[in-house]
Amino acid sequence: MKKSFIRKVKRLTHQTLLISRNNVTEEHNITDLSVYDQNAEKTLDSYSNETIEALPTSERSSIASEWISIPSNVLENASLPGPSQSDSLSFQEEIKLWAVKNQITHKAVEELLTILRKQPGLDGIPKSARSFLSTVREVKTRVVSPGTYCHLGIEKVLSDFFRMHKLIPPENLEIAVNIDGLPLSKSSGSQVYPILGVILNLNITVQNVVLIGLYHGFQKPHDANEFLLDFVNDVINVSKNSLKIGDRLVTFKLKFFLFDAPAKSYLLKVKSHSGYSSCTKCCQEGIYLEDRVCFPDIDSMKRTNETFRNQSDENYHLGFTILQNIDYIDLVEDVPLDYMHLVLLGVTKKLLVGTWIFGKPPHNLPASLIKNMNLLIKQIAVYVPSEFPRKSRSLLESKRWKATEFRLFLLYTGVVILKPFLTREKYDHFKCLFVSITILVSFSLTNLYDYAEKLLIYFVQQTQNIYGRHYMSHNFHNLIHLTDCARRFGALDKFSNFSSENFLQILKRLVRKGDKPLEQIMKRLSEGFLVSKSSKSENWYLQHEKNISPLLPYPQFLKLVLPTFTLNAGYKRDNCCGLKDGTVSLVFGFSNKKNLTVALVKKFQSKCNFFETPCNSSILDVHFVKNLCKKFVIVNIEEISQKYVRLPHEDGFVVFPMLHTVGYLSK
Repeated sequence: MKKSFIRKVKRLTHQTLLISRNNVTEEHNITDLSVYDQNAEKTLDSYSNETIEALPTSERSSIASEWISIPSNVLENASLPGPSQSDSLSFQEEIKLWAVKNQITHKAVEELLTILRKQPGLDGIPKSARSFLSTVREVKTRVVSPGTYCHLGIEKVLSDFFRMHKLIPPENLEIAVNIDGLPLSKSSGSQVYPILGVILNLNITVQNVVLIGLYHGFQKPHDANEFLLDFVNDVINVSKNSLKIGDRLVTFKLKFFLFDAPAKSYLLKVKSHSGYSSCTKCCQEGIYLEDRVCFPDIDSMKRTNETFRNQSDENYHLGFTILQNIDYIDLVEDVPLDYMHLVLLGVTKKLLVGTWIFGKPPHNLPASLIKNMNLLIKQIAVYVPSEFPRKSRSLLESKRWKATEFRLFLLYTGVVILKPFLTREKYDHFKCLFVSITILVSFSLTNLYDYAEKLLIYFVQQTQNIYGRHYMSHNFHNLIHLTDCARRFGALDKFSNFSSENFLQILKRLVRKGDKPLEQIMKRLSEGFLVSKSSKSENWYLQHEKNISPLLPYPQFLKLVLPTFTLNAGYKRDNCCGLKDGTVSLVFGFSNKKNLTVALVKKFQSKCNFFETPCNSSILDVHFVKNLCKKFVIVNIEEISQKYVRLPHEDGFVVFPMLHTVGYLSK
């Protein structure tokens, strides 16, 4: 009875953990390739990379035999999901993992423990949920007026991180630090200010954000220096004395800060972004136009770490920041501009929402055009890949769009949607923003940074000419400084706030009631730290076994899951890829046999530039494709170089390289 009960509970636990990955809610739209003779006895054990036409079974004997070898690290049970986090856990640890991942309340856990303790051999399980989950009993805090603060410590949280993910820390550990406010309630002023560390130099895709310290109060801390005191002293200490993580000593460096504009003003004790002399990168004073401070000049003297620490510009500084005690930090260059707030929620939102959709004449669009744009957005939405957590919503909801929705619009759908509706001048102006930000986001176009900088300067100048000088607010002005940040730190996603903002939402979900939220968060985190979690698998695997075509050997699958993207022949949003020979293809299925994995594809015969100004779109790997070949090709999966975002346009499709990995697409 005991064994039967344990097997039943384990099965239910596994089903709970895997249900979101195995649940398919949409109907497959794959063309049925199994219309050929299904009674054929012949098994195709080998194929060539030459073009194979979908011939009747009787005519397939002429297919050539030539495989391309690939590494033999193929999962044996390829139809199963990737390795479960609970594979190596004991029965009690599985229950802990289930309780933590699903945020089961202590009351519900204790009810389950009561049931388990009645079973023979399980009477040794603790009665209390706190004992069972190893919840900390006391949270040490100190008063930071007008609230309380808890400092976990850099060495402790990093040690927990590498132990939890079973990773070996690099010899030189680098982190970025994000600090931002998070309201906990709409009905009160309850809020937290977490100090988050983003681990930078990891060679594996995991959630790389850790909580270093946390403040809670009904107002933000009155004195930012008092709030940062423990953190700054901790950084200075571990930077000088190294970190001990497990049995390894590693050097530590705080590489840069991730602040939005209000946080910069508060923590650096400088002018707010709405004031005169408020640019963090140059000394331009600004002028007052139409109820706002604007920065119309392109060339101004740049700020330096020396002028910041000496407070040379009295109109910029409001006081001394304790962050200056970290002597190796450049408080100008090492506080980069965040493109999530600056470009997406700033410039893109201003153009789309504040100008074209809900703006004033003469730049707003007529209601009839907006209606037609919404119809086009609806048609395009079904082609948005599954890696994007938010699909395109109606423009009437654009005031409520999140940053990822503006990113989707700017980097993918916008140049297709806007083409029929904007004037040529405004459309070419938007393309300048699209091209320059695409270059800065891409990891492979760093050689074009100088061009992106010139294009952004041109975009800013044209903004004044088209929409007026009053558009030159803090966000538009700072576009001219954005390329300098990319030169120093790399592609924009390497220093964006996306991962930090995602983690803030995780923290918010840990609060179950209004009383003592700081203690609640710390206790929930202590429970999670004590549950063994494996890191995300870096292997690829196949899923969704299905009979697709006699052209492929068995077993056959619809889905290929790679570390950075997923291809799914069952959905038109996920079936477009690029091959190493430069062709754009649609996948129709996958097969794995004898440690060799292939894909069945059709290639587009026509590929050309989607636009030619301000540059050829092919430079960005953006193409207009049409005329899908009628012949199938079987290729080794090593020939797949990337996934494309495929959007319908006229009699073909516009394809964009997917610029973000799965780890960057949350929120």
